[in-house]
Amino acid sequence: MAPPEALVPLASYPGSATAPRPPVVLARAGIGTGLSALAPAVPLPVQLGDGGDVTAELPPCEPLAAPDSTDAPGLHEVPSPACPAVPTGDPSVLVGSTPVLDYVPPPPGSSPPVNWGRPLGTPKPWFANVTPQEGMVLGDRSLTYRSVDGPSLSVGSLTPFTPAWGSAAPIGGVQLSNLTAASDATVPEGKLGYSSVWGRINNTDTSQSAGGVDYGPPAGTSSLRYGLTPDLTLEGQVQSARALTATGLGTTYSLGRWGRVQGGATQSHFDESQGWRYRLGYNVDVFDSLTLGYANELTSSGYGDLSNYEDGAVGSRQLRSTFSAGVPITGWGQISGTYSGLRDAGGDVLERRYGFSQSMMLSPHVRFAVGADHDVVSGDYALNMQLSLPIGGR
Repeated sequence: MAPPEALVPLASYPGSATAPRPPVVLARAGIGTGLSALAPAVPLPVQLGDGGDVTAELPPCEPLAAPDSTDAPGLHEVPSPACPAVPTGDPSVLVGSTPVLDYVPPPPGSSPPVNWGRPLGTPKPWFANVTPQEGMVLGDRSLTYRSVDGPSLSVGSLTPFTPAWGSAAPIGGVQLSNLTAASDATVPEGKLGYSSVWGRINNTDTSQSAGGVDYGPPAGTSSLRYGLTPDLTLEGQVQSARALTATGLGTTYSLGRWGRVQGGATQSHFDESQGWRYRLGYNVDVFDSLTLGYANELTSSGYGDLSNYEDGAVGSRQLRSTFSAGVPITGWGQISGTYSGLRDAGGDVLERRYGFSQSMMLSPHVRFAVGADHDVVSGDYALNMQLSLPIGGR
């Protein structure tokens, strides 16, 4: 690593005097402090045009302020002619040798030498490093092999991907997925995304540090997403378990800077009963610093899916309303707050839950998240924490 400052002697250049000039001190700007100073340097690929050598240029000479009682001795006004400029040679040569910093990442499937570049002048994220795009990733209770050219394969305790209007339940088993976009975002036009999980319903109490492993009956779920247009994504989900089949169709539509709308309907057959669930949601980014969301969910009697498999089908019609707000915090990721209220057909409050969560990227592929919520009606509390990071790769 280069020292913070170096003495660069300016020898004779084309068009300059033969006598050597005094050395000029070039100080490196933006030296990190705290943990950012420990982060290793990450090279940013640039392209140099053909031409002569690139020479250092000093800013135009300007008169300094007149000395006063607070100035250090020796400061005085220097006229512009007395301030020598660094010779630059032929200007046409320098134009051709200007670095091209608009670096374009290589296409998918190639092996880029740098996976993450940091523009000059921007702060370094915590523990910034170059991380692999392909290899093993250790999750909270799972292990994932991520492939650049194909789908990712995961084993362990998994939370299946589900559309924003769908539902999910933890499953212990195997997952095959090529979905990378968030559930409330659209996928590129013409792209087909899929995610399938097979295994057993995981009823393990995650609050216990050891023991308490509890797996239910065999179950599986699959989700599909297809980009019909750049702004419209069609979605589908299928859930299956013993005596349960649930199928749903929905869509995600982008309104540009006005936000995104997600809606879908799911029909289920659970034992001898059947029912429907309808969900409509909307979220928007306000001033690029605040994310607001609202969703309504109507569930008919007799409906059931993997998320409430152990409790059985819903006994009466229910209405759930959810509000959410997220704010990015510089250097600390994003913090979000949620409120969820559940009422039955008679208007009685069944659940009133408040929660918050915080997630941050420690590096491009290392995410840390923590969250908690509280149900005012029952008095229950829940706390969760997750860390995912790569442990290998080429």
